[in-house]
Amino acid sequence: EISDEQVSSFYVEAKDPATNDQMTELIEAGAPGVDARSMQEFIANFGVLMTELDKFLLMTVSLALLVGVVGIINTMLMSTTERFVEFGVLRTNGWSQSNVLTLVTAESAYLGLLAGLCGCLMAVLGVVAVNPFLGGGLSLNVSPRDFALGLGLSVIMGILGGIYPAWRA
Repeated sequence: EISDEQVSSFYVEAKDPATNDQMTELIEAGAPGVDARSMQEFIANFGVLMTELDKFLLMTVSLALLVGVVGIINTMLMSTTERFVEFGVLRTNGWSQSNVLTLVTAESAYLGLLAGLCGCLMAVLGVVAVNPFLGGGLSLNVSPRDFALGLGLSVIMGILGGIYPAWRA
Protein backbone atom coordinates (compact mmCIF):
# COMPACT_ATOMS: atom_id res chain seq x y z
CA GLU A 1 0.00 0.00 0.00
CA ILE A 2 1.33 3.46 -0.89
CA SER A 3 1.29 6.11 1.82
CA ASP A 4 -0.16 9.61 1.30
CA GLU A 5 3.37 11.09 1.11
CA GLN A 6 4.37 8.85 -1.79
CA VAL A 7 3.49 9.46 -5.43
CA SER A 8 3.59 6.70 -8.00
CA SER A 9 3.27 8.80 -11.14
CA PHE A 10 2.87 12.30 -12.56
CA TYR A 11 1.33 13.31 -15.84
CA VAL A 12 3.22 16.20 -17.44
CA GLU A 13 2.10 17.82 -20.64
CA ALA A 14 4.14 20.31 -22.63
CA LYS A 15 2.54 23.32 -24.28
CA ASP A 16 4.31 22.39 -27.51
CA PRO A 17 4.03 18.63 -28.29
CA ALA A 18 7.18 18.86 -30.43
CA THR A 19 9.24 19.35 -27.23
CA ASN A 20 7.98 16.16 -25.51
CA ASP A 21 11.21 14.24 -26.17
CA GLN A 22 13.35 17.11 -24.81
CA MET A 23 11.13 17.38 -21.75
CA THR A 24 11.44 13.62 -21.14
CA GLU A 25 15.25 13.86 -21.24
CA LEU A 26 15.25 16.89 -18.89
CA ILE A 27 13.03 15.11 -16.35
CA GLU A 28 15.20 11.97 -16.36
CA ALA A 29 18.40 14.08 -16.09
CA GLY A 30 17.01 16.23 -13.28
CA ALA A 31 15.57 13.39 -11.20
CA PRO A 32 17.77 10.27 -11.15
CA GLY A 33 15.81 7.07 -10.76
CA VAL A 34 12.72 8.56 -12.42
CA ASP A 35 11.46 6.91 -15.58
CA ALA A 36 9.90 9.50 -17.87
CA ARG A 37 7.93 8.13 -20.80
CA SER A 38 6.66 9.98 -23.81
CA MET A 39 3.18 9.47 -25.18
CA GLN A 40 4.68 7.57 -28.14
CA GLU A 41 6.23 5.02 -25.76
CA PHE A 42 2.96 4.68 -23.90
CA ILE A 43 1.02 4.17 -27.15
CA ALA A 44 3.58 1.62 -28.36
CA ASN A 45 3.25 -0.35 -25.10
CA PHE A 46 -0.54 -0.15 -25.34
CA GLY A 47 -0.37 -1.43 -28.93
CA VAL A 48 1.67 -4.45 -27.82
CA LEU A 49 -0.85 -5.14 -25.06
CA MET A 50 -3.75 -4.96 -27.51
CA THR A 51 -1.96 -7.31 -29.92
CA GLU A 52 -1.49 -9.86 -27.14
CA LEU A 53 -5.14 -9.45 -26.12
CA ASP A 54 -6.22 -10.05 -29.73
CA LYS A 55 -4.16 -13.27 -29.84
CA PHE A 56 -5.69 -14.45 -26.57
CA LEU A 57 -9.21 -13.73 -27.79
CA LEU A 58 -8.53 -15.49 -31.09
CA MET A 59 -7.30 -18.59 -29.24
CA THR A 60 -10.35 -18.50 -26.95
CA VAL A 61 -12.77 -18.21 -29.87
CA SER A 62 -10.94 -20.97 -31.76
CA LEU A 63 -11.25 -23.26 -28.74
CA ALA A 64 -14.96 -22.44 -28.45
CA LEU A 65 -15.46 -23.25 -32.15
CA LEU A 66 -13.60 -26.54 -31.76
CA VAL A 67 -15.74 -27.51 -28.75
CA GLY A 68 -18.86 -26.55 -30.71
CA VAL A 69 -17.89 -28.72 -33.69
CA VAL A 70 -17.11 -31.67 -31.40
CA GLY A 71 -20.51 -31.20 -29.75
CA ILE A 72 -22.24 -31.14 -33.11
CA ILE A 73 -20.38 -34.27 -34.23
CA ASN A 74 -21.36 -36.06 -31.03
CA THR A 75 -25.01 -35.01 -31.32
CA MET A 76 -25.24 -35.97 -34.97
CA LEU A 77 -23.47 -39.32 -34.39
CA MET A 78 -25.99 -40.20 -31.70
CA SER A 79 -28.84 -39.06 -33.92
CA THR A 80 -27.67 -41.05 -36.92
CA THR A 81 -26.83 -44.16 -34.86
CA GLU A 82 -30.37 -44.24 -33.47
CA ARG A 83 -31.83 -43.86 -36.97
CA PHE A 84 -29.91 -46.55 -38.90
CA VAL A 85 -33.16 -48.49 -39.40
CA GLU A 86 -34.84 -45.36 -40.80
CA PHE A 87 -31.95 -44.84 -43.22
CA GLY A 88 -32.22 -48.49 -44.25
CA VAL A 89 -35.90 -48.01 -45.05
CA LEU A 90 -35.09 -44.90 -47.08
CA ARG A 91 -32.36 -46.77 -48.98
CA THR A 92 -34.80 -49.64 -49.63
CA ASN A 93 -37.28 -47.14 -51.05
CA GLY A 94 -34.74 -45.89 -53.58
CA TRP A 95 -32.74 -43.23 -51.75
CA SER A 96 -29.09 -43.17 -52.74
CA GLN A 97 -26.17 -42.80 -50.34
CA SER A 98 -25.79 -39.19 -51.47
CA ASN A 99 -29.47 -38.53 -50.63
CA VAL A 100 -28.93 -39.79 -47.08
CA LEU A 101 -25.66 -37.81 -46.85
CA THR A 102 -27.50 -34.67 -47.97
CA LEU A 103 -30.34 -35.27 -45.50
CA VAL A 104 -28.05 -35.62 -42.48
CA THR A 105 -25.80 -32.73 -43.56
CA ALA A 106 -28.83 -30.47 -44.09
CA GLU A 107 -30.17 -31.45 -40.66
CA SER A 108 -26.80 -30.54 -39.14
CA ALA A 109 -26.74 -27.22 -41.03
CA TYR A 110 -30.24 -26.38 -39.71
CA LEU A 111 -29.12 -27.18 -36.18
CA GLY A 112 -26.14 -24.88 -36.71
CA LEU A 113 -28.45 -22.14 -38.00
CA LEU A 114 -30.74 -22.50 -34.98
CA ALA A 115 -27.76 -22.41 -32.60
CA GLY A 116 -26.41 -19.35 -34.45
CA LEU A 117 -29.73 -17.54 -34.16
CA CYS A 118 -29.87 -18.28 -30.42
CA GLY A 119 -26.27 -17.17 -29.96
CA CYS A 120 -26.70 -13.94 -31.93
CA LEU A 121 -29.91 -13.08 -30.08
CA MET A 122 -28.15 -13.71 -26.76
CA ALA A 123 -25.31 -11.43 -27.89
CA VAL A 124 -27.76 -8.65 -28.78
CA LEU A 125 -29.59 -9.06 -25.46
CA GLY A 126 -26.25 -9.05 -23.61
CA VAL A 127 -25.20 -5.82 -25.34
CA VAL A 128 -28.53 -4.20 -24.49
CA ALA A 129 -28.20 -5.33 -20.86
CA VAL A 130 -24.56 -4.23 -20.42
CA ASN A 131 -24.54 -0.88 -22.24
CA PRO A 132 -26.39 1.07 -19.48
CA PHE A 133 -23.62 0.10 -17.04
CA LEU A 134 -20.71 1.19 -19.24
CA GLY A 135 -19.33 4.67 -18.77
CA GLY A 136 -16.71 6.92 -20.26
CA GLY A 137 -18.23 7.03 -23.72
CA LEU A 138 -17.81 3.28 -24.15
CA SER A 139 -20.65 1.29 -25.67
CA LEU A 140 -20.94 -2.13 -27.23
CA ASN A 141 -22.84 -2.87 -30.41
CA VAL A 142 -23.63 -5.79 -32.68
CA SER A 143 -23.65 -4.67 -36.28
CA PRO A 144 -25.68 -6.42 -38.99
CA ARG A 145 -22.33 -7.59 -40.40
CA ASP A 146 -21.44 -9.21 -37.05
CA PHE A 147 -24.88 -10.83 -36.90
CA ALA A 148 -24.52 -12.22 -40.45
CA LEU A 149 -20.96 -13.38 -39.74
CA GLY A 150 -22.12 -15.21 -36.62
CA LEU A 151 -24.96 -16.91 -38.47
CA GLY A 152 -22.74 -17.86 -41.40
CA LEU A 153 -20.04 -19.25 -39.13
CA SER A 154 -22.55 -21.30 -37.15
CA VAL A 155 -24.02 -22.82 -40.33
CA ILE A 156 -20.51 -23.65 -41.63
CA MET A 157 -19.59 -25.22 -38.29
CA GLY A 158 -22.86 -27.19 -38.36
CA ILE A 159 -22.08 -28.50 -41.84
CA LEU A 160 -18.49 -29.39 -40.91
CA GLY A 161 -19.68 -31.10 -37.75
CA GLY A 162 -22.29 -33.08 -39.67
CA ILE A 163 -20.13 -34.40 -42.52
CA TYR A 164 -18.61 -37.33 -40.61
CA PRO A 165 -21.93 -38.48 -39.05
CA ALA A 166 -23.58 -38.09 -42.47
CA TRP A 167 -20.88 -40.23 -44.04
CA ARG A 168 -21.35 -42.85 -41.30
CA ALA A 169 -25.12 -42.85 -41.92
